[in-house]
Order: sequence, then C-alpha cells, then structure tokens
Amino acid sequence: MILPSRELRENPRRVVVYRARYNSFEELESEIGNGGRNGFYQATAEFVNMIFAQSLSRQSRGAPDGMRYVIKPNVVGGKSADLVNNPDYHGGIVTNPWSVDAIIQRLWDLGARDIVVADGGGGTDFNNFMQNGYVRMMERWEGKGPQLMWMSKPSFADYSVDEITWADVPNGVVHKTFPFVKPITGKEFLILNPTLKTHNLGIHTMCGKGLQGIVATEFKHFCGFNDSWGTGHYSEERLEKYYQPNLRESIAEAYQSHVQRDLPFWTSYRDRKTGVSRFEPHSQRTADVVSTVNKMYEGRMLNIVEGLVGRDGTAFNQGNDHYVGLLIAGVSIFEVDKVAAWIMGHDSKYIPWLVVGEDRGFGSRDIHDTEIYLLPDNRRVSPEELRQFVVPLPVILHGQSERMGLGDILFHDDYLASGRYENAKKAMEELWNPR
Repeated sequence: MILPSRELRENPRRVVVYRARYNSFEELESEIGNGGRNGFYQATAEFVNMIFAQSLSRQSRGAPDGMRYVIKPNVVGGKSADLVNNPDYHGGIVTNPWSVDAIIQRLWDLGARDIVVADGGGGTDFNNFMQNGYVRMMERWEGKGPQLMWMSKPSFADYSVDEITWADVPNGVVHKTFPFVKPITGKEFLILNPTLKTHNLGIHTMCGKGLQGIVATEFKHFCGFNDSWGTGHYSEERLEKYYQPNLRESIAEAYQSHVQRDLPFWTSYRDRKTGVSRFEPHSQRTADVVSTVNKMYEGRMLNIVEGLVGRDGTAFNQGNDHYVGLLIAGVSIFEVDKVAAWIMGHDSKYIPWLVVGEDRGFGSRDIHDTEIYLLPDNRRVSPEELRQFVVPLPVILHGQSERMGLGDILFHDDYLASGRYENAKKAMEELWNPR
C-alpha cells in the first residue's frame, strides 16, 4: 500500500502547505509539452512527490500494488454558457483535472494500477466530467487501468443492491446509516481532493462537506430544510429506517446550544416551521458523514486541497476565481479544512461544521492547535506567518448577500467586529427569521 509520509501518518494534527512556483493563471494554464498537461499538473506533481512516502523498497521500483486507490475530486457542476464565455473563469468551481492527473501519475509511479476517479455531485451522468476536462485528461490513461466513475443517479431506486455499501454512523445525530456508492466500500485507500472555494451555507466546501458526493442520491443533499422531514423522501417510514429516532429533538437541542454561544449568523436562515437555523442540520449531517468515513478509512485516507485557484461567492455560478497558488494536505479531514478556511480569510472557529466537529471530538477548531508546515523546506509556521499567503474569499451567504448589496462576508474577528458585519447580520435576520 502506498502511504503518505510518516510525519503525516503519525500526526493527524499536522497539515502541510506548498506554495507553487507559478504566479498567475496564465502560467498555470500554459501547456507543458503535448497532451494538455500544464502548470496545474506540474505544481501538483511537485507537491505529491513530497507527501507520498516510498516506504517499501518494491514501491520505489514501481512494482504493482494490489490496493485500489479512489480519488474523490469536487466536480459538482458542469460549465454553463456564461462560464464558457467568461474569460475570467478559470475552473474554480471544480477541482482542476490536471491536478488530479498528477496524483494519478504519482500513484502509478509508485506501483498503483487500480485507480478510480469518482464523484457524484450535481447531475446524473458524465456531463460534469466531460465539460470540465476530465474525459480528455483520462485519455492518456485509456487501457492502462485508471478509470472515471460517476456516482449520482436520478433516484435511489436506480442503484442496484451491489452498488451500495451501507455504513453505520458512530454516534450519529441525524443519520443512523449512510448508503455509499461504489467504488466506496471501506476497503480501498481514499484520497479526498476538493478545490478551494466558499459555499453559501457551509461557508466553505472542502473535504468534509465534499463527502456528500460519495453518498447515494436522495440521501446526499444535506442542505434541505428541517420541515421536509416526514414528507417525500424523508417520509416517516424512511426516517425510522435510516435516521436517528430522536433527530428532531437532538437538532433543536444542539441549535439552542450554538445560539447561546453567539456564533455569527447562526440564528439566520431559520426554518419557518421549526425555528431552527439551516446551519444546524447541515453541519450535523456533515459531521455524521465525516465520523463514518473516519471510521471506515482509518489509516487509509489522505486529503489534498487543490488551492491553486480559489473561488468566492456561492460555490457555483455566483462568484469569482482568484489566483491562490497553494496546495494543502493532511490525513485529518477536520484539520485540513481548518487550514483551508484560514487561507481563505475565514477563522476556523466560526465555520459551522467545524463548530459541530469540535463538539463531536474531532479536534479543536482553534487554528493555533494545528501543526502547520511549509514545504519544501518542511518548516513549521504559525497561523500568523501563514497570513502572507491568505487570499480572502468572501462568501455570498445563503445566496442572498450579493443581491442585498451587503458586500463581502468574511468570518474572522476583525470583520465580525466591523460595522459591515452588524449591517449584514441585521439584514439577514430581517430576511430569514420567522415572524
């Protein structure tokens, strides 16, 4: 089995950050030789060459490895006509395919032959892969072993029994069990490979939230309102079978606890029927799936954030791409998401799922409790030293802040203490709080 470096394996609190030697989108997108490989590929190749260990002599010789390696990028959407015709769009909504190609190549060089690139974001077919360059990227691997797999289908009934792996949730709050779509079985090595971007409900969508993509249709959309429980897919019969029996009470109790902590915006976007903020069930469900994946893949998981491009806004068409030029990695979903949030200009102590993750015992949401190392010199740095690389990526919260003229929304102490935050908070509460 090919493993991350010993330093990463033995210290889950350790996160490494690499500053690419490129300085612009133009340099990243310039092709290197024939076949489409470019600066995205080269920067990622330099990074993964440092973080994957050659722990066994036969690996260094490239001998075949019997383990399956699943790379899960974020390919949540295709390219709309507006994006195709926008010269300022550089693919920030999805993980760059050439960055994924570099991970495949490193695994291949170390002996891996069973490599699957899989996601199941929006859409139910290969269009997302095709429109974002994944099919073209995989042409060089045709007939060699690596393959693409799309995991979403129109409905849960469209999956065959052998396409689903059911996994129980340790100490779940909302979910009792998750239906994961194969190739996710718990037996493979899992590489989570999101892109660096904000999200209109999660604040950011990285390793934790991105796990929705491996969950079967009808169970994967964590953004749903509380008042949908008991109807449709969330019928009482399904709730009893697949969800925690006291989920409504647990959600309400957790929500009151978070409200008492005066967390920013936690009381906005409240459900008209239950009075509970949409942040709460979304974050609890994210923590449920992280807890499950942590148990399934203990010792066989790595998280690599493609932060060469960062995207602000909603996570989708509303927003802008920014050159960031960083790659981030670690074995802990929780710790990597903390550092990614910091690089985006958001303090991890305010990110909703990280708040819940701390409640669940995943770790401390204080960024100072994470051990951050800069590569290639492997030098430990403080969060304050890391500020030199921060590219603020404001979020269009709930998809409303831009339309309401509220400007940027960032989650860190200086911004939250500003008058802009108070104006935004008042407007959000007027919009979303039930009368």
